[in-house]
Amino acid sequence: MLLLADDDWGENLGIWLPSCEIFWSILVVGMGFAKNVETLYALRFFVGFAEACCFPGFAALLGGWYGVNQLVSCNHPFLISQS
Repeated sequence: MLLLADDDWGENLGIWLPSCEIFWSILVVGMGFAKNVETLYALRFFVGFAEACCFPGFAALLGGWYGVNQLVSCNHPFLISQS
């Protein structure tokens, strides 16, 4: 997430958000092939790490797509779905 703290949000978000999603997908598939519980725990830790970039990334995408008045109505279902 520290890599996203740059002045050029649009360019970084377009690189890091899909990268986190691909990384997450690979790790979830890898969890299916885990042979012992230690491997599963390690993969689950990194899955959580990859998921941590999704919420602020999608919130930033919504903020870029909608105006201030529309953002409240679009952000509300997104925030409710996260809980």
